[in-house]
Amino acid sequence: MMIRLWRRTGTLTAILLLATAANADSWELRPAADDAPGSAEIEAGNIDEAIRILTAESRSAAAPTSLAVLQNLCVAHAMNREYDTATRYCDRAVAHKEADASAFNNRGVVRAVTGDYLGAARDLQRAKYLAGQCDPACDGIGNVVQQNLERVLDRTERSDR
Repeated sequence: MMIRLWRRTGTLTAILLLATAANADSWELRPAADDAPGSAEIEAGNIDEAIRILTAESRSAAAPTSLAVLQNLCVAHAMNREYDTATRYCDRAVAHKEADASAFNNRGVVRAVTGDYLGAARDLQRAKYLAGQCDPACDGIGNVVQQNLERVLDRTERSDR
């Protein structure tokens, strides 16, 4: 698997490229906003440093861990192929009182990468709903979610055959 980062309409997007002999898949994860802890390190490709900063941030906060920190921990661990740990942080992100389309998208991607296409489809449907509720400040998350959802539905159709 390769990981590629790029800015899409000004927003950092992490792409997980999963290559197999049969096909190549790409899944889009959405880290938290640029000014969130760990975002600069994720963008620079310093994933281990991002995890170190984010873990320290989550342990030292007097208040509950922010959604941005949880989302970035989810993304960073997924990018390191630490899917069990990524799932733990993704679960906390979607349980957060401010959970948004990106949180559900990210957990959906981690579920898809680990073969849980039914769970991924549920999360991505929820992300699609939430993306439809947000204003233009969502930076195109609806398009990201739609592409990931189409990939998941394609996988479930193939597995039903």
